[in-house]
Amino acid sequence: MPRLAVVALEPNLTVWPTNQLAVREAISLAIDRSSLTSEAESGYVVATTDSSGMTLPTFKAWTSPATGVGKLNLHPDAKAAKAVLEKAGFVMKNGFFYTAAGKELSLTVMDPAAYTDYAQAGAIVAQDLKLAGINASFDGSSITTWTSGLASGAFQLSLMWSQYGATPYSEFNGWLNSSFLSGNGKVATSDYERLNSPTVNAELNKVSMDVTLASQTADLAPIETYVSQNLPIIPVFTRAAYFDYNSTRFVGWPSPSDPTRRWRPEAARIWSFWRCT
Repeated sequence: MPRLAVVALEPNLTVWPTNQLAVREAISLAIDRSSLTSEAESGYVVATTDSSGMTLPTFKAWTSPATGVGKLNLHPDAKAAKAVLEKAGFVMKNGFFYTAAGKELSLTVMDPAAYTDYAQAGAIVAQDLKLAGINASFDGSSITTWTSGLASGAFQLSLMWSQYGATPYSEFNGWLNSSFLSGNGKVATSDYERLNSPTVNAELNKVSMDVTLASQTADLAPIETYVSQNLPIIPVFTRAAYFDYNSTRFVGWPSPSDPTRRWRPEAARIWSFWRCT
């Protein structure tokens, strides 16, 4: 299936403990992206290992080797996740981490039970986090509770897809632009993690005005680096474009080597003839 966008774990950046970078880093290290794609999504999607969250290879033309973007682990690394938390000052006791003051490191992954793939993915994530010392649970909520929770900020961690468009700008803008927040961040129509960075906003605005691929690529680079280093969203797997097609009369459909839809001349002529008749 063509890779349409990226599905990520969105941490609420305004509540504890997901507002802690070390916790987000540990979550990213602890999750089994390979298992999530095979068990929750039946192998129709591909694990995202690019820490910027860029949808690849769909947007490969916009990648820059100078962004400082790293690779995400395909398989869980509970040992590395625990090391990050220990370095941040958390203390292990009875199998779970606590703050120095004795507060347990716990959180809830929330997604709708009706979205059976997301529900299964959320349950797997909770299990993975427990193995890394984070006392996580899964809440299979109603769709109404989930959407209102994202909008109002009544959640800690949730799987959510990115917006999609003709360029990577759409997904980064939807994830990171605080213009989607209102009421002092209490209401969100996107940017559900509630990132509020004037610098990132300015960088997104710059990309929105770029008219060449070269300028878009250059101006996306610091945004990719920011996501990689700060994990305001935690990329997990791609969002597939589910469809069937018939190549008897039309060609140029997406393929693994060419994930963007491109009508070749013969297809355009056929299409034009069909329209005229």
